[in-house]
Amino acid sequence: MRARTLTDPGPKKCHVRLQNSGATLLELVIEPWGRDYWLRPGEVFVVSTAASPDDNLYPGTTHPDEPFEVDYRPQSMTVHCNGLSADVTDSHGNELTCGHQRPETAAEESTNSWLTSPEP
Repeated sequence: MRARTLTDPGPKKCHVRLQNSGATLLELVIEPWGRDYWLRPGEVFVVSTAASPDDNLYPGTTHPDEPFEVDYRPQSMTVHCNGLSADVTDSHGNELTCGHQRPETAAEESTNSWLTSPEP
């Protein structure tokens, strides 16, 4: 691991802004952690991830300059973060926690099998 100096801020961070331009609640799932967040119509969330401090690359991808992969489906979006971590904030920079704005009927509304599959 390289040492940080005053001129070296550490691992680079990348951000992707996601907006719900639809008319209904939109599920956002962050992988590989399986965390869910829910955007109301018109809301913007920002997902951030950090590169490896050793080489400033993103270890979870075959393309080192691609920190995110986004998969969109009706009413649900999955962001695969290829960095070492993932943070989700609102458009004002406030950190959000897993389950943010999750509706009580999330299992019924979700398109993700981990929410809708019956337990063994």
